[in-house]
Amino acid sequence: MKKILSLLLICTMAYSCGGDGGGDNPTPENKAPSIPVLINPINGTVCIDNSIAFKWELSTDPENDAIVYDVQIASDNSFSTILETFNQSNTTKEVGLDNGNVYYWRVKATDSKGNKSAFSTVYNFYTEAEANINQPPFSPVLSTPDMGVLITENSFSPSDTLNVVLEWTAEDPDNDALLFDVFLGESNPPTNKIATAHSDIKLEQTLNTATTYYWYIVAIDQPGDKTIGQVWSFKTD
Repeated sequence: MKKILSLLLICTMAYSCGGDGGGDNPTPENKAPSIPVLINPINGTVCIDNSIAFKWELSTDPENDAIVYDVQIASDNSFSTILETFNQSNTTKEVGLDNGNVYYWRVKATDSKGNKSAFSTVYNFYTEAEANINQPPFSPVLSTPDMGVLITENSFSPSDTLNVVLEWTAEDPDNDALLFDVFLGESNPPTNKIATAHSDIKLEQTLNTATTYYWYIVAIDQPGDKTIGQVWSFKTD
């Protein structure tokens, strides 16, 4: 009987020490904050004062971590030339900028664990110039084809070429009518001008398959001021 009791005691101790065998629960993955939403200056606006009050909505963090915001102001919508950048925890910032220029801005949120949101939508605005000074167009905005997209040919009529429609939008602070020079080619940036003083915001081209193409738009207003857009790209299958 003593042997049986001893055996039962050993088994009970072994079970209680072994646990359920499941191991430690993994730590939940920390998630990035939500993407900031821009409020002011409104996209496409002309600012009378060159002291600009930037404002955006609070981001939310799934773990309620503290958030800081990275704000960038650039002279082009590809942000290759950043004029101002700052990092702060509140959602407003006043910045003095030069008159008579087009500006682009965006905001990104970062939590205390280092997780970053994507950048916000890019907004543009113009600081008003002196009276009777023309303001150049805003930088053209891509419509189609999407940046980096692969365009496939019609499987029912395969060939070595395919038709591609290039489309964009553009605005002018003075509401001038705009014309467009269109550049397209296989080099980056392209040097081949395929259209001069084009009045429409779309252009169809017959292109080779299995090729990477680069293109950009130069917007020209009625007084002749120009704005060169960023380079976009796509591939043909």
